[in-house]
Amino acid sequence: MKSTDTQVEVDVSESSTQTEEVFLPEIEDNKEEATEAAASPEVSPRKDGIYLPTKQEDSDDSNLSGSDNEHQGETKCEKPQDDTKYIVFKQELFKLFKYCPECGAVVIKRNQSTQGSQLFVTLECMNNHKYSWQSQPVLEGMAAGNLLLSSSILLSGSTFTKVASLADILNLKIFKKWISIVYHTANIYSWDSADLYEECAHQPIPPAIARTKRWLGPGSSAHNALKEVVFDKTLLKDIQQLTLSCHTGNLEVYHSVQTKYAPKRQHFSYNGMVSRTQLAALDHNANTGRQQATVSRGANQGELQYKVVFPKNTKEWVAKPIFEKTTNCHLKPMLNAIVERKCLKPQERSATVTAPHIPENIASKPRPPKADVIANHTSRFSNN
Repeated sequence: MKSTDTQVEVDVSESSTQTEEVFLPEIEDNKEEATEAAASPEVSPRKDGIYLPTKQEDSDDSNLSGSDNEHQGETKCEKPQDDTKYIVFKQELFKLFKYCPECGAVVIKRNQSTQGSQLFVTLECMNNHKYSWQSQPVLEGMAAGNLLLSSSILLSGSTFTKVASLADILNLKIFKKWISIVYHTANIYSWDSADLYEECAHQPIPPAIARTKRWLGPGSSAHNALKEVVFDKTLLKDIQQLTLSCHTGNLEVYHSVQTKYAPKRQHFSYNGMVSRTQLAALDHNANTGRQQATVSRGANQGELQYKVVFPKNTKEWVAKPIFEKTTNCHLKPMLNAIVERKCLKPQERSATVTAPHIPENIASKPRPPKADVIANHTSRFSNN
């Protein structure tokens, strides 16, 4: 498992886990029970080996479990991202596979295999009926859960290392191999500044470029109008007071969001950093300008919410406004676009993002053999 390999497509390990269980029930007793169930009107007809459901019951069963074609083949793209998912325990799930769904007979053989987060189960009953079941719909040859899980990890700003650690502690079966997915490019947000300097901080403009600019001519009406605004005494006093109260709070908030998507302690490839930086900018922009939260119920309903804090710099208790909760509504269209793109044929998909040429190493000299580096290693501490 490596989170450093960020590529264009999501890939799932081709290797799968497969187990086979053979059950040896008391066949004679089961046959007698089936005969008694068929003769007794008090026993539920669903346990009868020769029971044929009515059209209404068959329709109800199809609504609950899906048709046989959905179990055996690939399902159509019906927005699996909108479907509700659950964490199901194996021992509880396999209670549903004790009896054959076709005839109700006891299952004597069961095979199970996994591919990523998808589970396949094949049943064989004592009447030689075979039944196949899969835990997820399939999108163009890929399990929908594998696609949505990898996409959700990236969109949420998480990393596969953390998710894999959680899954390992929980014993949750997910991907064996991770290659993250790259999204379509978004608008890059730039931060404007309005500081006053004695001279420009940028490099001198080349004459060829300077000739293409439309400069204001000295003494022209436009230039004089600009000087009246810039040198206005009232404006200069206001600017002087304004510079004293400027702070970088919004920039610090953005940096905090960026470290959520791209932790400093973890290495990402070029494509990974581009996609995560864009997601951080989109997240910050979507939650900029939130309104102050209000009390939703009680005697103080409608009043603005505040929190009381004790800053280290002022050494005084102050009230700070509480803003509305952040939203992730901007992620839903992107998740829908991922599924829609996967449902398209390869030749119909938009072009993928390719990384520019990046030097392999910033070292100024070739890398020596590892044994030579270890031999030259010295330490300030004694080994004794």
